[in-house]
Amino acid sequence: MFIKFGIAAAITGALALSATTPAFAGSGSPLFQTFRAAENSAYKCAQAAQAATTPDAGATENGLNACTMAINSAGANTDQLIGSLTNRSLLHMARQEYDAAIADSTAALQIDANLPDALVNRGVAQMLAGRPRDAITDLTRGLERGPSFPERAYFNRAMAREDSGDYAGAYVDYRRASQLSPTWDRPKKELARFTVVPRTPTS
Repeated sequence: MFIKFGIAAAITGALALSATTPAFAGSGSPLFQTFRAAENSAYKCAQAAQAATTPDAGATENGLNACTMAINSAGANTDQLIGSLTNRSLLHMARQEYDAAIADSTAALQIDANLPDALVNRGVAQMLAGRPRDAITDLTRGLERGPSFPERAYFNRAMAREDSGDYAGAYVDYRRASQLSPTWDRPKKELARFTVVPRTPTS
């Protein structure tokens, strides 16, 4: 098939959260207070990342500081470290600090190279930074590992493919995103820009 396409739409990132809120037994000791501070900063970091993914919301300095505190106090708690790195990457993306977002996702992936949401988030940041081929690589790896929101990963890979000139691949990914989330209107709007024309036989 041959794909005709219209004007490219504005980029919409797929922002997947990975919040970590470990529970600790009650105690009044200084050590417990340190644990509570770490737990609280991770929770605030996750809340800030969640807020940053909603329309018209921003990423505050306080949210970034909470994430940094959670990262620095994680110690051997790799779940908290990975979750806070992932959430801070979302805040950086919301602030259009794409290299910082990529760095945080990369740090999470250095702990576990198979984290689907970190791969997807890094792919989105790569796309927003104008690196569609790197974005496609990360988004494809993320999709292979089962991300939290596959429809958004397909949607973002479609945009990256379109940016790289792969219009047929973009059409297929927009259609897959629409199939996975039939009530989501963005993939349908993007698909409406394409016309599928049967290829004329050459002989």
